[in-house]
Amino acid sequence: MKRLLLLSVLTSAAAVSHAQVTTLFNEGFESYLTGSAAAGQTITGGTISAPWSGVGAAATFTTSTEQANLGSKSLKIQRTAAAGAAWLWGDLNGGAGVPYNPLQKTIFGTADFFIPTGPNTNAFFGMDTYGDGANSRIGTIGILGDGRLVAYGNGGAGGTGPGGFFVFNDAGGLPVTLPKGQWNNLTTKVEYSSATSAVVSYLVNGVEFTGFSFIVSPTGNPATADPLVTDFDIFTTTFNTGLGGGASASAYVDNYKVVAIPEPATLLAIGIGLTGLLARRKKS
Repeated sequence: MKRLLLLSVLTSAAAVSHAQVTTLFNEGFESYLTGSAAAGQTITGGTISAPWSGVGAAATFTTSTEQANLGSKSLKIQRTAAAGAAWLWGDLNGGAGVPYNPLQKTIFGTADFFIPTGPNTNAFFGMDTYGDGANSRIGTIGILGDGRLVAYGNGGAGGTGPGGFFVFNDAGGLPVTLPKGQWNNLTTKVEYSSATSAVVSYLVNGVEFTGFSFIVSPTGNPATADPLVTDFDIFTTTFNTGLGGGASASAYVDNYKVVAIPEPATLLAIGIGLTGLLARRKKS
């Protein structure tokens, strides 16, 4: 495990006008019928319809009124297998991804996650970010069933931080643990430094882990405008933590959003990454 030392709350250094913000996907799950899958069918049903895509048979994704951060509904992730993974993502630009745009250099993928109280499990729920071609996974941030914060790095190439999946530690060397039974906002920030590379970092409840970032590059030909970011996935898997319970673990997701903004990239100016800090409302 690596020790991450610096945390800083983002402040609004400059206002970003609404005209400069491009919303690529925004879903609070209010329009779906209770009990229906976000895409009209569960992952295990084998078919996902636009504007959603998905893969994996380890969980189902259905609309629920059991918990909601804003509004009255959220997306419930119900694991159905002791191991394995499942992904659900909103199609960005009709599935074409997000190519480099010098006027909108920063892409944020953000969502609120609720891990119910109860026995700790080896399940993991979070956001998994992918790029084009063989570039594959470029970032992951999520919560284990015991509340520990887990992320993914590419080994620090051109940046700082570990490689592979790791548990965030605080300055005292203890795992960063998020409270269960309440909403927590997880955000992946992808900031293009050029048409061929970007810096990836993470934010939790509006706080950026400033001691950690890494650089990723697309594998496609930049001249073809291949996107560096193809999707921000709602994601579940299990880890070998010595705990069980992955087959019956569940979580809730609300306010799934992907936006592109110019510099300076401030969360507070556009109001994302903050829903986890609002008065939390639980529904039973």
